[in-house]
Amino acid sequence: LRRDVPSLAERLPETFAKRPATEECYLWACEVRPSDCDLLGHMNNANYATLFDDARHAAGYGVDVKLAHIDYVLQAQAFEKLTIAVWRGMTELHLNLEMINAAGATVARAFMVTFDPLSRL
Repeated sequence: LRRDVPSLAERLPETFAKRPATEECYLWACEVRPSDCDLLGHMNNANYATLFDDARHAAGYGVDVKLAHIDYVLQAQAFEKLTIAVWRGMTELHLNLEMINAAGATVARAFMVTFDPLSRL
């Protein structure tokens, strides 16, 4: 991982909110399946989005997503146990998600904006 290139979270600090206390988040546990990984054993980028979306639905935020950003921090590998924290962002339509490994390190962060269920905008 190149450290001379700022991550999306560093470039857009207002996008990724700091995770609040655990009791203020919905926590969803999952495990990386071998079928989620490439030939080198690393989880494919598309599967990060799938896991974030599954966690969003499990947390009860089933409204369709209009915008999503993912900041990949570490590589998840087959059979790795992960926890995804989900919490509200700046407004009712903003969601923040953080994927955490068993060691407590952030694997990836996501920021989602859902459609307004009343206006569909």
